[in-house]
Amino acid sequence: MWPRTALLTALAILAGLPAEAETLVDFRGVKIDVPTSPTYVACFAAAYGSDLRMAECIHAETKLWDRRLNAAYGTLRAKLNKGDFAVLQTFQRAWIADRDAACRDSGQNGTMGRVVAASCNMRFTVLRAIELEMRAADGG
Repeated sequence: MWPRTALLTALAILAGLPAEAETLVDFRGVKIDVPTSPTYVACFAAAYGSDLRMAECIHAETKLWDRRLNAAYGTLRAKLNKGDFAVLQTFQRAWIADRDAACRDSGQNGTMGRVVAASCNMRFTVLRAIELEMRAADGG
């Protein structure tokens, strides 16, 4: 079995993303690196440490992943029978609520809170997008 990091990185590279990566999760030996777009890399370089600009970079990258998430969700909608899709839809709504609560309550205040909340939202979105893409590729 592939290590989780290698699998997620390989899938993202196969999906046509560049090989530059950001570590989204590094917790107790589990590290998840996700390739990022050249625009994201350039945006961060131009942010010069500004919290507001960094949060804007993260939001823009999250939109790219959100489009992938929605595309995979649409593929699953077309592939799944009505009952299975209803289960997915219920789970997706719960996932959205969980993401929103977790990122809203990330415990950060001030301008850095924007970056922390945006990073949280991106982390959740990337992982969910990859999960749905894998499920769609497996036929649902």
